[in-house]
Amino acid sequence: MASIISDYLLVLITLLYSVFTWQMLKANKEMVKESQRNREVEYKPEVILYFDEGHVTNVLNLVVKNIGRGITEDVRIKKISSNIPLDNLSEVNFFNKSIRMLAPQQKIEVFVGMFPELIDENGNFPTMELEVEYRDKFGKTYIDNYVLDSNMYKGIRQIVKKSTHDIAKEMKELNKNIIKIHRSIND
Repeated sequence: MASIISDYLLVLITLLYSVFTWQMLKANKEMVKESQRNREVEYKPEVILYFDEGHVTNVLNLVVKNIGRGITEDVRIKKISSNIPLDNLSEVNFFNKSIRMLAPQQKIEVFVGMFPELIDENGNFPTMELEVEYRDKFGKTYIDNYVLDSNMYKGIRQIVKKSTHDIAKEMKELNKNIIKIHRSIND
């Protein structure tokens, strides 16, 4: 009798051990999946498009930037709509083909035009709707739409930013004036 009880007890313990092992295996598989999802999210590329004034007053640039932590491949940008003709952008390669790769934090700036030239007959600045499609290194495809509106710059007063080019120009002018003064003193 004691042998039968110990056999049943052994079967019960083995059954409980098997159930707990199966639950641990299931939990470990779920942890591996979660780890893979976290890795994908952590190294996911994220391509954004925006208008920027650039470093020169009254200049509008279109910026394509990968703000994610992963490499993006085969970036394709399609113009859906625009309130003004932007013929100079049709010559930009990534509107016709693709950007093969953008590293994390890499950006490309494209000159759109000078603000005075871009204003339409109603006094509006350029607006565009663009679609960007790209892939991550695992082959997953992402598609995002952006509505870019440069009217946010309307009415903003700017301080003229001087660059090294401006300083060099001023130094050249200063040098000419010093030479003139030197010549007038020697004459």
